[in-house]
Amino acid sequence: RRKGIGTYAYRQAENRLKAIGCNVWSSYPESEAADTFAMSVGFDYTNTNSCLVHDGNPVAVSTEGIRVCRAEDYPAVPQLWSREYAAMHIRIGLPYEQKELSPDEQKEEYEEFSRNLDNYFTMEIKEKIVGMGSLFSDHSGIGALAVDRAYSGNGYGTRLAAFLTNECISRGTKAPLLYCETGNENAMHVYQKIGYTEQSRESVAVKNKLC
Repeated sequence: RRKGIGTYAYRQAENRLKAIGCNVWSSYPESEAADTFAMSVGFDYTNTNSCLVHDGNPVAVSTEGIRVCRAEDYPAVPQLWSREYAAMHIRIGLPYEQKELSPDEQKEEYEEFSRNLDNYFTMEIKEKIVGMGSLFSDHSGIGALAVDRAYSGNGYGTRLAAFLTNECISRGTKAPLLYCETGNENAMHVYQKIGYTEQSRESVAVKNKLC
């Protein structure tokens, strides 16, 4: 540590990514010392994520308005996720720059969405999409969940979370898991209310641009 080996190793890895021009992120067990190191080598910010695991008991929940996504739900569903994910970051005090996708990136996003429709779900109220959720590809847990902020406070997020959890269980997962920003207290409360328990925490360091 005194000889700066960690800094040297990081710089070598960063140099390999400069030509790509992408952002860089790194995850590691929650550690104040590691966060300090990440900031010292130029990361823009660090955040703490919680891993939550469910008790495996199905949750009693109404499925009214929840359905499997269809191809024509693109781009509404990904756009809802991107918009609300950015808004959540801002609410909990984290920087977030919502990126506009290029035509090639939009095509790739659509193809990925279409290939995995059985893992994507939407909630509709009076034929309007007000929420979305998705499972990991192996059905081991919840990969994404978002509710239109204009419809928050109606329990839609809790219903979606419970529905997605039950989907995982019905597809053979005994203890569904998910990852949530620790500072997102509303979401943490929802997940814990339906049977999730925090198992561990990890830090995530993000560098938005390489120069």
